[in-house]
Amino acid sequence: MKLNLRKLIIWMLPFVFVVLAIYFVLLSYSAIDESSGLNSYKPIELKTFPGFCIYKTKRDYFDKVSCCYKEGKIMRSPVYTVGDQFYYGEKDTVYKCRVRLCEGYVLDQECSIHDIFLDITIKDYLRWEIQNGMNGMPKEHLSELVLDTDPFKEFWYVKDCNKGSFTIQEIEKLILDDNLNANFKRLK
Repeated sequence: MKLNLRKLIIWMLPFVFVVLAIYFVLLSYSAIDESSGLNSYKPIELKTFPGFCIYKTKRDYFDKVSCCYKEGKIMRSPVYTVGDQFYYGEKDTVYKCRVRLCEGYVLDQECSIHDIFLDITIKDYLRWEIQNGMNGMPKEHLSELVLDTDPFKEFWYVKDCNKGSFTIQEIEKLILDDNLNANFKRLK
């Protein structure tokens, strides 16, 4: 039986493409930073428009739902089933609008100085939305879950939304150099 090399290569070509496709999909999972132990999604570059904030909280609320709170009441119910706020991995779902930074800071693309934190994780809230077929919990239910109405020790907002973008490394350098005020306005 004579082995024809050309036929063998043609026969194996589809398998090679499948293996390469799987490799590139698995490579994309490297966007998750496992060094923190929390699988924080670390975007390479953050656009400054429409803006984002950097803050420190009194306690660790990193995985908790935040929502706007003014004049003693919740102003809006968060909605997580709409939009592209999650990275869906093989073993976990990661909220990619919030990133742990150095020195206890958090970068958040959806938070405001008026936000509070609730006693429900983002994952449990998303699960509730999906199971109930609703976009957001009723405000009355959220009011029962309030953890802290004044959670922030520091709150910074990007000064120039037209700057273009920052990398995580640039922001962490500003923090380590104690120079956040160069590009961010301190609101608290």
